[in-house]
Amino acid sequence: MATTEKVEQLLAALTAFNKASIKYCLLRNYEFLFNYSLNAESLDASISKESMSKAHEILIFQGFSERKQQFSLCHRSYFKIVELDKISFDIQIGGVYWNDLLYLTEEIFQRRIAKDNVFVLSNNDLVLMLITHSILGKRYFKSKYQRIINNQFCDENDVYVSLAKLFNKSIAARLMQLRRENLLPIINPYYPLIVFLVKKPSRLITIGKLSVRWIRQRKNIFRLAPLVSIVGPDGAGKSSLTNYLYWFLQSKGRKSVVVYAGRGRNHLLPITALGRKYKRAEKHKENSVSNTYYFKKKVIYTISSIIFTLDLFLRYFITILPQRLAGNIVLTDRYCTDIVLMKYVPFSIKRIYLFLFPRPSLSIYLYNNVEILHQRRLEESVEELKRQMEIFEKFSYDLKLETNAQEENQEKIAAFVFRYLLRNWH
Repeated sequence: MATTEKVEQLLAALTAFNKASIKYCLLRNYEFLFNYSLNAESLDASISKESMSKAHEILIFQGFSERKQQFSLCHRSYFKIVELDKISFDIQIGGVYWNDLLYLTEEIFQRRIAKDNVFVLSNNDLVLMLITHSILGKRYFKSKYQRIINNQFCDENDVYVSLAKLFNKSIAARLMQLRRENLLPIINPYYPLIVFLVKKPSRLITIGKLSVRWIRQRKNIFRLAPLVSIVGPDGAGKSSLTNYLYWFLQSKGRKSVVVYAGRGRNHLLPITALGRKYKRAEKHKENSVSNTYYFKKKVIYTISSIIFTLDLFLRYFITILPQRLAGNIVLTDRYCTDIVLMKYVPFSIKRIYLFLFPRPSLSIYLYNNVEILHQRRLEESVEELKRQMEIFEKFSYDLKLETNAQEENQEKIAAFVFRYLLRNWH
């Protein structure tokens, strides 16, 4: 169901378009603006070339973000997170296109009509657009579009002439006849599609270029899905947040997996027993030790750190990388930051270890007051938690958040991650 808040945000942008005399018109699937019982969808719109720069400014001012340019150069997409959901404008620039091939020119702005204070296609252009869109883009007639095509009053001769220009007179006559008989779904869409493409040979070149961009973006076997790293001291809520993000992304239809990337468990090398011994030794306090003993301990721990780092390195390439190549968003609890928390290992060496690992797409740092962290993790001393905080503060992150109000923080981080994915992924 379209919520009031989502619709009001979209209408606010359209109202700003009207005030700025933006030449635009909505193309299809905008009924939810007038009927809240329908599901809110993206608004498909066309904006004139001369109005696009001003429309961009308005959308940014209204809080929308622009998505990274997709394979279609004649489309631009803007989105906004409202109530942890997406509202968006999918804009075609200078007319109506199929795969960067223009089939309705900017003349649509001269013929557009007002409907409840927003501009939509004229009746003739609406019927023409839905027929052409169904043939070229969908390859079939959706029942919703078929119903609109059949019931929408229009000038049949005008639509016929326009279809004849796009395809040929024979196809145009056939389409108009099937419209009158309510039989449009029986037409084979591939013959009109071929006629449309070969009518202007330059269209084949445009399709070829677009196909190359599409393959690079959508079918590139080396394109990696985002890696989101959740880090912070013990007791900061890393595991809880990671599990929440996994649930949230699943609810949005985004493929995702959770991977533990610390040194405490899930080892690939047979070092679990060594890791437990290492952890116990780290927590052990020596009141006074000789310089020789400290040097030996430093050497032993530095050598051990190489083994732990190698295990984490293998986990990236054996566990994390295949998931990213498969298009799954990877959420990591820690992601190798346990390396910098190792005691008795020179910090310069730990920096070298971290340099070997690919940077995450997003890094989120959770922190809190040391006393609060200690209340959550009584097994960790205040001194140890303070040490962890001091180390983490030496690095930069995409988002730093104090973990007080858990639900509010989870929603804030979910919106932050969702916004990144919409802008840079899909």
